[in-house]
Amino acid sequence: MNRAAWPSRRDVAARLLLALVLGAAFGATTSLANDLSSAFGLGADVPDGVRDAARVVSLALGPVYSWVLLPLPLGWLLAGSSATRRGAVPAAAAGGALGVAAAVLAYYVSDALLATGLPLDLSGDSSALALWTAVGVPGGAVLGGLAGAVRRRPS
Repeated sequence: MNRAAWPSRRDVAARLLLALVLGAAFGATTSLANDLSSAFGLGADVPDGVRDAARVVSLALGPVYSWVLLPLPLGWLLAGSSATRRGAVPAAAAGGALGVAAAVLAYYVSDALLATGLPLDLSGDSSALALWTAVGVPGGAVLGGLAGAVRRRPS
């Protein structure tokens, strides 16, 4: 087996870390936008223009379809720059799953921090966190792997 066809461990680790960071940024941004666009959260103390901009971001990132689509660019990213690399689909699936897991965790941690501050209390959201993680991680793996397979497909 040609070892050169496999991506390096460093390359895969860096891309997985990037998927985690992007997923966490997505989740935290969604939570913050939801809070800023609300008249009850941070949005109560911000100018109308900021609240309106946050509402647009919240409408773009908040719906389920944007969360369902999140693993696709992560899987594409993890598939690597070479369309013929071995291991591209498993790496893409892992990136999709890890990115969604990071997004869900960051969303609920951000929500808890914005609602109650420190110390962090996730007890009220624990069932929702568990549900969305249980649904999102396998779904993220499938969609991330699909994106990786499309990118890896020979032309």
